[in-house]
Amino acid sequence: MHRKCEAISRDVDILLNNAGIINYGYYHEIPPAKVDLLMSVNLLAPMRLTHLFLPRMVARRSGQIVFMCSVAGYIPTSLGTPYSASKFGIRASEWACLASSKTSELPLPTFTPHG
Repeated sequence: MHRKCEAISRDVDILLNNAGIINYGYYHEIPPAKVDLLMSVNLLAPMRLTHLFLPRMVARRSGQIVFMCSVAGYIPTSLGTPYSASKFGIRASEWACLASSKTSELPLPTFTPHG
């Protein structure tokens, strides 16, 4: 995706990290492969995409990266442990990027849909 975007324009203005999957059930009953897939989609993919697009945005001092979260990223759910963990991780990733001195000039909002 990064290569395709840069082939169109090197100056990507907005990265919207919005992908997500969920699995319900007691944590000990969810197959590890499903947990791995959820973490790959919900947490690792946004982190990797941010890592790819952020350097050019910092160099230009322009651009915006948006992280979509969930109420489960604030209030853990007993039947959605991996999902909650991934959404807490999104919030932590956004905070860590924001705390970095090189990215503090770029807006990195986290949106949490309510209701």
